[in-house]
Amino acid sequence: MRASLPARLGDDDPRCGASGLQKFSGEDLRAGERRKAQLAQAAAWHEAQAAEKAAARRRAREEDVAHGELIKAQEAYQRDAAAAHASRIRERDRDYAADNATLAEKRAAAKAEEAALAAAAAAAEAEAVAADPWLAEDPSLAVSAAAPETRVRPDHWKGHSEAQRVAIHRARDAQLEERRATEAMRAAEEAAIANAAEGVRKTLEMRAEQVEAFKLEQRMAVRATVDAQRARKAALDATARSDRFARDTFGPEYFAQFGTSAR
Repeated sequence: MRASLPARLGDDDPRCGASGLQKFSGEDLRAGERRKAQLAQAAAWHEAQAAEKAAARRRAREEDVAHGELIKAQEAYQRDAAAAHASRIRERDRDYAADNATLAEKRAAAKAEEAALAAAAAAAEAEAVAADPWLAEDPSLAVSAAAPETRVRPDHWKGHSEAQRVAIHRARDAQLEERRATEAMRAAEEAAIANAAEGVRKTLEMRAEQVEAFKLEQRMAVRATVDAQRARKAALDATARSDRFARDTFGPEYFAQFGTSAR
């Protein structure tokens, strides 16, 4: 029986008589104590492993919490970035509307000024025509000096004096200069409008490129986050499988069955 004492407890066991053998080759009197020490040592090792795994699971939970906080912070950043982008777009639209309104006002003012100049030129031309004796066909120009009361000179209707010719050339030159100045001013205004439109186009193109770059950066950030989450999940799954294998294989029952059988 397991509760009974061994054949002898030492070299001087009083239960053994004078004729009893006291020593045997290969006999181990401390086998039971050594087995108990081994069991205690194995249990201590198991407790240390369990504590280490528990600490690892606790660290993993803390890392999960930290990872969740990081995800929340990233989502908040993305929301803030989207809101800022939408705000910039609204501001840009307001700027475009203001620029378009300014250009429309300038164009309307230029058309009004052009119409006023044309009306003034027409009025000046009508006044000049009315004041010019030759164009107005003044009868006094055709009066003959020999017989002012009875004769006329038809050739005088188209003739001009030197002073009249000089005045006509001066008026023509003044009109040409005025027309050149008007055309130069119109060309400058059209160039200014074209430059403003080109600036708006370049600004739109630059901002479109910035939007595309921002979208690419966001896609890369989301992809990096997803890759990190996938790697983290794979590591967590591996840790969970390892913990389950340890719990199912090295429980207290495993160490308690040592020494319970003679096999």
